[in-house]
Amino acid sequence: MGGSTKAENAMLMPTYSAPEVLRAAGGGDCNINYFFSDKYSFGVVLWEVATRQKPWTNYTAMDILRAVGNLNETLVMPPDSSATMLSIFKACCDAKPANRYAQSQPFSSDTSYASDFACCIGFYDIASSS
Repeated sequence: MGGSTKAENAMLMPTYSAPEVLRAAGGGDCNINYFFSDKYSFGVVLWEVATRQKPWTNYTAMDILRAVGNLNETLVMPPDSSATMLSIFKACCDAKPANRYAQSQPFSSDTSYASDFACCIGFYDIASSS
């Protein structure tokens, strides 16, 4: 079985695909920096954690291709999201890849926001594991 490209995978899993990947899947520009598109995908996963919902549930794959790939629509974080989660989400899901976290700028090593994620997932209490 041959491997597939990220652009081909975008047609299979468009809910997690960055706008530029969706455009490439639709026959658009294939000059993609996958480091930035992976940051976008992380933002979608962060949205899932915050909302406990699947992204774009009312959209077909073609609807997502059009909305995200062509119209630059994005998911909206819940209004009660922490400032840290909202900041990371916005930095990941910017429609322009160059505006997302840069390669030289990894996610912060500051773990003070870890409890934000634990509360959303509800698996464990960070404070009790210290």
